[in-house]
Amino acid sequence: KAAITGPLALEKGERRLNVAASRAKEEIHVLSTIRATDIRSERSKNSGPAFLKRFLEFAENSIPHNKALSTSQNEKDAATLLAKDLCDAGLTAEAHVGNSRFTVDVALREPDAKTYVLGILIDQKPLGTLTCRDRYYVDEGMLSHLGWQLLRIYCFDYFSEKEKIIENIRVAYEKAKTQKVKQETEKSWKPLLTDSSSVIDYPLTPYESYEYKPLEEYGINYDQLVKDTSIYDPKLAKLLTAILRKEQPILFDKLIKDLCVHVFGKARLGNKGKDYVSLMLNRIEAPQTISGNRVFYWAPGNEDHEVQLARIGGNKIQDISKEEIAFAMGQIVKSGKINERNLVIRSTAKSFGFYPPMSQEVFDYLGQIYDEAHAGLDQLLL
Repeated sequence: KAAITGPLALEKGERRLNVAASRAKEEIHVLSTIRATDIRSERSKNSGPAFLKRFLEFAENSIPHNKALSTSQNEKDAATLLAKDLCDAGLTAEAHVGNSRFTVDVALREPDAKTYVLGILIDQKPLGTLTCRDRYYVDEGMLSHLGWQLLRIYCFDYFSEKEKIIENIRVAYEKAKTQKVKQETEKSWKPLLTDSSSVIDYPLTPYESYEYKPLEEYGINYDQLVKDTSIYDPKLAKLLTAILRKEQPILFDKLIKDLCVHVFGKARLGNKGKDYVSLMLNRIEAPQTISGNRVFYWAPGNEDHEVQLARIGGNKIQDISKEEIAFAMGQIVKSGKINERNLVIRSTAKSFGFYPPMSQEVFDYLGQIYDEAHAGLDQLLL
């Protein structure tokens, strides 16, 4: 959900909206990255956010009939225009790639190639009742999980600085192409995933969860909180801070599951409950990191995501933060004086309990982390 701040949220801030919306002589074009349904105007004590919400509702539902997009006019949408400009710039681009909900607005590939190198997401298509989280996190995370390298472009930037945006896309395309070749080279050989010779089994710390009190001692009214998300619950804020200091970095899904059982007494949390917990985490200024479609939260004040130990835990290797895995790799390099890529990867997988045998998925994931931290690992051997 979107929080409206600034002059519009102040007393009589709706007058600024009136000034902005009443100066056009013929028509108004509204460019917005949020929908009316994203605005929680009830949180504000002043009228500005509520008027903005009503204005966006009016804009969304008041397109004149003769200007409604027809099939032929759809050919002139932002994705099609961007694809045409990229083709004119010498790139091979296609608009609206895919047939499912997770479509890519513009996709770039090498000439005569069938696979795509880079996907571009823009904010021009109707988005219905999808929330900001759906549009800017879930969909993008799902596409990344499917193997897409993505770049997000906003229509306002594209139409305002077209040449600059196209050049940025060209740079991103060349970078993605290099990364694609590197990944294909690494996958061109089959690693001996069951060969355990020279593999180091580095002792990791067992995962220690926060010790929760009996449910009735917390006294947190879940139903009241999700009914009015403007409520700041100091008990929950204090509890979240204590959990993060004990378990950081903690997977958001694990945090939600633990809160369900030990604090709220629920079988599961709906979207409102998850959104409220996310809101409270933001209110206590808990840093977060995103890896694929997984979100990890850190204790307030740890903006640098410093890791002091690596822990065994998680049903999948992706349930462990990249920072912890990189820390474990560093410890393995220091303890064994090794820096051979495959040996470090196998040793890391064995330490976390994913080897032997090791799946290709685990090997690829750890290989990506190793490559990102390679320069730092080299320094450990000096």
